[in-house]
Amino acid sequence: MFKSFLSLLVLSGSLLAADYTIIEESSNPEICKMILDGLEDFNMRFFRQKDAPIEVNPFVIYAKDESSKILGGLCGYIFDSQFGSWAHVDYAWVDESRRLQGLGTELFKRAEIFARAKNCQTMQLFTWTYQAVGFYEKLGFECMSVLV
Repeated sequence: MFKSFLSLLVLSGSLLAADYTIIEESSNPEICKMILDGLEDFNMRFFRQKDAPIEVNPFVIYAKDESSKILGGLCGYIFDSQFGSWAHVDYAWVDESRRLQGLGTELFKRAEIFARAKNCQTMQLFTWTYQAVGFYEKLGFECMSVLV
């Protein structure tokens, strides 16, 4: 069986601002992309060390209808190192009109097939308690940690 796990994230607390301005907007894709790029750049430094290089390859698996409307999908990375390979799912989403119809399960089955073809031993993801924890557990993911 394909070994997979998830972590449940529950965060609380507040930050005090002093020498900067915090801006709240309903939407700003450019800023969101900048934040994600910064996070990925930071994280990748830890995976690309001289003594144990890790190859990082993005992937996307998605479903679309006959009019090319995206119905759902997942994005992530395959990490390949001298110690083995694993898949990490960054984002998973299914359009609300298509939920509870098997599409999410099919997307994750495809992701597992894809990851196995890349010699991955595990697949991981992180989720929040209000998201699809039960769904992931039904797929075989195991909770490895809970942050409070």
